[in-house]
Amino acid sequence: MNSSIKTTNIKQLSSNFPSEQSLMAFVIYEFAVFMLVRHSKKLWIPTLAPIAAILTLLLIAISRLFLGLQYPSDIAAGYVFGGVWLGLNVLCLEIFRLMKGISV
Repeated sequence: MNSSIKTTNIKQLSSNFPSEQSLMAFVIYEFAVFMLVRHSKKLWIPTLAPIAAILTLLLIAISRLFLGLQYPSDIAAGYVFGGVWLGLNVLCLEIFRLMKGISV
């Protein structure tokens, strides 16, 4: 094997649709934001936490595009599906929280 050939572990432009990394990053960061906003007592946390999470997600998307790992449509679809999944989870959490207060 020729020693001048460099190998890399980065797979160029994967065919994942939607992007699992984008989906999971969206769900994890935005669920953390939901919990922070829901349970924070300080006024600046509900303002700063979503901004920081959106900036982080934007940087993740830019880095995946810059490195040529995924197509923009894969990343966008990952964020959309992550938003739907997160919305369903938050909805279930809130329904269970409200049902806990109801006595039958």
